[in-house]
Amino acid sequence: MLGFYLMFNRNCAEALDVYSQAFNVKVKEKQTFGEKIQQNNAGFPFAKEDLDLIVYSKIKIGSTRIICLDSSERSLPGLNMCISVKEDEIKVKKAWQILLNGGKIYYDLAPTSFAILHGSLQDKFGVNWIFTVPNPKQPEPKKGSAKAKVPVKKNAKPSKVKPESVEPKKSPPIRFE
Repeated sequence: MLGFYLMFNRNCAEALDVYSQAFNVKVKEKQTFGEKIQQNNAGFPFAKEDLDLIVYSKIKIGSTRIICLDSSERSLPGLNMCISVKEDEIKVKKAWQILLNGGKIYYDLAPTSFAILHGSLQDKFGVNWIFTVPNPKQPEPKKGSAKAKVPVKKNAKPSKVKPESVEPKKSPPIRFE
């Protein structure tokens, strides 16, 4: 599944208001960095001045889902978009390895509190990618239903396997240059 991420220079809330009016849509979800910390003691480093910034919000324009969030770093206009890929573990790892060749990592592909694997990189062509292997315990609603129920394997455990040729490292927040 493909989607889009838009990164804002600390003005995501304002952008969401404008987009809601322009496209007559409602913000589906919205969470600040501070709320994320309270929700599950997230493992991301958050500065105090960033706690009111939006870490995740979702709007849908037509059939296109767009995730919007603030960046604690300044991004250049036009370079603040990422293509989001949600797939199974095998497909994500394969695409990650191929696109990493000549590219650079923003956030290493690793397990998170919200996904089996999640990471972001810029490929050698300058295209920004975010990869996610969804956690089966947190399914997304199916099209046409308010809250779809998806069967979940009992006792399913997230994978701890990391890509073999990627050296694990602590990455700074996503920064576009």
